[in-house]
Amino acid sequence: PIMTVEQLEIFALQRAATAREAVRLIGGLAERYGFLPSCSNQGESLVITDPGEVWVLELFSVGMGWTRSSGRPGAIWAARRVPDDEVVVVTNSSRIQEVDPADPRCMASPNYRSVAVREGWYDPDSGEPFNWQRAYSPATGYWSLASMWQRERLHYIHRTLAPSGEWDPYAGTASYPFSLRPERPVSVRDIMAILRSHLEGTPFDMGENDAWIVRDVNGNAVKSDLATPFPGRAMRRLLNIPYHRPVAAKSSYTFVAQSRSGLPDAIGGVLWFAPGRPHISCYVPIYAGVRSIPESWRNYDPDLFDPDSAHWMITLADDLVNRRYQPAIRDLRRTRAPLEKAFFERRREVERKALEAFRRDPRAARDYLTDYSGGCMKRVEEAYRKLCYRLIPTYTGNRCW
Repeated sequence: PIMTVEQLEIFALQRAATAREAVRLIGGLAERYGFLPSCSNQGESLVITDPGEVWVLELFSVGMGWTRSSGRPGAIWAARRVPDDEVVVVTNSSRIQEVDPADPRCMASPNYRSVAVREGWYDPDSGEPFNWQRAYSPATGYWSLASMWQRERLHYIHRTLAPSGEWDPYAGTASYPFSLRPERPVSVRDIMAILRSHLEGTPFDMGENDAWIVRDVNGNAVKSDLATPFPGRAMRRLLNIPYHRPVAAKSSYTFVAQSRSGLPDAIGGVLWFAPGRPHISCYVPIYAGVRSIPESWRNYDPDLFDPDSAHWMITLADDLVNRRYQPAIRDLRRTRAPLEKAFFERRREVERKALEAFRRDPRAARDYLTDYSGGCMKRVEEAYRKLCYRLIPTYTGNRCW
């Protein structure tokens, strides 16, 4: 097998015009050349969208012993379309259970069931319907169907989007539907808030552990300034705080993608992009029509600190805030809130001007959007640099005590 998920994504972006085409292309290439997992021996789940449809594609390897000369598909895959008025929640595990290739809302490789039968993971004589998730997902481990890392995030997001439902925080992942209908429309900012969440309001919020309660100078029980929903491994061991994987886990980046059919692709596609952990970072609008982004947003080396890197400024802010989270998170929010507020308030004006320019000359519209998105990125970078310069003397050194 030679096709990693990263390579398959690149080919899909280059060659496919719709989400359906991307699913078929990725599946076909994986079958022909073999799927090579990038993360140990695990599978992959991709959410693929266009302005009209959203699909979830799940891929599994058939094993390192596969060769093209065998005549068998080099991957096992299935995909389901998400209903237009519903939301899917994918938490590092399989979400597809029912597979029916005859259903236009479903696609699958020809061996989607036969591999499970051959390996003894499904018995067609049992009378039980075939369950894709159960057949191919690991039974134990961090990414298994039994993992609390999966269940905690499924519980939080389902409870947030459909609060009237009865969502058991300890129920297995199979108890959650493939997708759900939110009880109210979900906005871009709603998704940002979910991505920034840390399981608040659930038994799994590490920032609410009783170990953070200390006595003040008057002997009253108070929450320590050090209390954080993101304690590092050393701190968790020191305070005996069990780890719960929050939605806002440490990450290289997050994004909220908007695909809107009522506008030209250059304007209707917006990637609200945030480097680093979303709880600390700022979402910046990057339109599909941009020609380039600032150098400081392209020069991140995780092994070498660079003060001229926007990603490093946000990563540094994350570290500084987490040192004394309770007061420092307020400083962070005071910096971030006006930036994102301005981006959303200017959105209609920016898109109106871009559309006017596009009707005259699409290249002029792309130039305008490049300047606008680049300006937003530079504002964020400079704001976080100034924030770090304030956080360092305030929350490090002798002034901390």
